[in-house]
Amino acid sequence: MTAIAQPSGGPLEYGPCDTVNEYHDLLNNDEYVRAWSLLSERFKTTPSVGAYFGWEGFWKVTTVNLLEVVPQSEAKAEARCTVRLQYVEAGEERTFTYYLVRDDVGDTWLIDAVGVAP
Repeated sequence: MTAIAQPSGGPLEYGPCDTVNEYHDLLNNDEYVRAWSLLSERFKTTPSVGAYFGWEGFWKVTTVNLLEVVPQSEAKAEARCTVRLQYVEAGEERTFTYYLVRDDVGDTWLIDAVGVAP
């Protein structure tokens, strides 16, 4: 993962797209509990994610290669990244939009929603 430098030349900042990279790295390394912690509480309760064990079961048999992660927008509390990935087992490429929210408690970014990119 590559951190993004702040324009002021200050310390490196961990940006929202870095969270997307970390999430998929963790999933591909079977670190499901740590990957789960990068999802917002709201997203964890959506029907598309379901309960932890259903989500984990999906990722235990699914491997993805991130082909491209592109920042689309970033504000103080919200961000959006376009992610192009390949499902290894199926050999297909898909593009998604990841919506992230700032977690002020942990001072990090959390994945809040994922949608199919237009």
